[in-house]
Amino acid sequence: MRAYLAAPLFALGLAACGSDAAEPAPSISQDRIAAEVGELPVPVAGLYRRTTEILEFDVPGASDEDLEKMQQEAKVENETEERCLTEEEASKGYKDLVQDLSQTQDGLTCNFTQFDADGSQLDAKLACDAALGASANIAIAGTMEPELTDMIMDMSIGLGFVGEMKMKIAMKSERIGPCP
Repeated sequence: MRAYLAAPLFALGLAACGSDAAEPAPSISQDRIAAEVGELPVPVAGLYRRTTEILEFDVPGASDEDLEKMQQEAKVENETEERCLTEEEASKGYKDLVQDLSQTQDGLTCNFTQFDADGSQLDAKLACDAALGASANIAIAGTMEPELTDMIMDMSIGLGFVGEMKMKIAMKSERIGPCP
C-alpha cells in the first residue's frame, strides 16, 4: 500500500503553492496501534494475487487527457501481480505493513489519526505532510482475513487554490496456493 501513498507526491508538490496549513489531527499512539493490529487475523503463508483498481482519479479543472498524463507520471494504474508471502512474513501479521505506513519515506510523513480493528475489519485514517506545507488525508477501510485482504484507500490531497485531488483505489489480495 505504501507505493500508492507515495505515488501522488507530484500533486503534493503542486499543493505547496498557495495552500494554507491545516491544524494537524492528533496522532494515535504506537502502543494503541500495535494493540489494534494484534486484533487482526494473521495471514496464511503462500502465493497471493494482488489486484489494484483505480476507482477515482480527479483533479479540479483537469481534462481527461491531463488526468491520464498525471496518472502515467505518478505510475498510478490498474495492475495485477503475484507475490509469495513467506512463513516468516506471515508470522508478523500486519505489523510491518502498518509500521511502514507511518514511516517517513520519499518526503512524505504520515500519522494515524484513527485506527480501529474489529475482528477482520479495519478502519483507519492517516494525516500526511510533505515538503512546503502540503498535506493529504487518507482513509483505509476493508476486510483483512487470513487468506484475503479487500481494502479501499480513499485519498484527498490539497492542491491549494486549485482544490482537492481525489484518488480512490481498491486493492484485493487473495491467496491462490502455496509458494512455488
